[in-house]
Amino acid sequence: MNLSDLIRKPTLVVLAATALNASAIAEDSVAIMIDEGIWIESPKLKHNSEGVLEAFVVVNNRTDRVIAVNSISANRLGDIQIVNRSGATVALPLYIPIHSELYIQPESVRIQISPYQGPIEVDSAIFSIALGELDPVDVSFRYVEANKPLPDHHDYKHCEIC
Repeated sequence: MNLSDLIRKPTLVVLAATALNASAIAEDSVAIMIDEGIWIESPKLKHNSEGVLEAFVVVNNRTDRVIAVNSISANRLGDIQIVNRSGATVALPLYIPIHSELYIQPESVRIQISPYQGPIEVDSAIFSIALGELDPVDVSFRYVEANKPLPDHHDYKHCEIC
């Protein structure tokens, strides 16, 4: 799937928010279910080779509906922008087709945070992600050292009652 497959006309079936999942915090070792069939997996932070702080995550849409990533923010880290492989800014929303995953990963669509200086504290690495009409969800991103690879998100457990 390429970026043009993800960007569609702004029509989608909206999802109802569930209070139970609205304030969930993702753990490092598991995927988090945001709503039935919608998962956030492998939230990580890492500096790229130019020293720019980048965020990576997979949004898994296992539903029979198109969902939209409407906003992503990280106020305690700095301003963010979503960029494509060539470094051009990508505007939100990003649409995720039914039974598909949006990979926000190195060498692909990714999140850049700037200007960010200083150590990354656990409480400052919280991103707020809004999908469809669901309430924004706070997700803790874990920092990966520059010399270490990002883990493969396929290692995470998918289950309906984690």
